[in-house]
Amino acid sequence: MTAEHIPHIYERFYRAAGPETSEARSGGLGLAIAQAIVRAQRGTIECTTQVGTGTSFNIVLPLKNDSIQA
Repeated sequence: MTAEHIPHIYERFYRAAGPETSEARSGGLGLAIAQAIVRAQRGTIECTTQVGTGTSFNIVLPLKNDSIQA
C-alpha cells in the first residue's frame, strides 16, 4: 500500500489493492469496522506504510474508561 491510500483506508468498501491481486476479493469493511470499535472504546488507530517493507497499524486504548458502568 502506498501513502496516498492512507486517508481512505478507513472508508467503507475502500480497497487499496488493484483488481489483479487476490486481496481485491475482500469487501473493504475490515478497517472501517476496526476503526469503529476502537473509537467506541475512546481509542485511536494509526497507520504507517512503506512500499516494499509493509504496513503497520498502531491501536491505543485507554486503560480505564470511567464512563462505562458495570
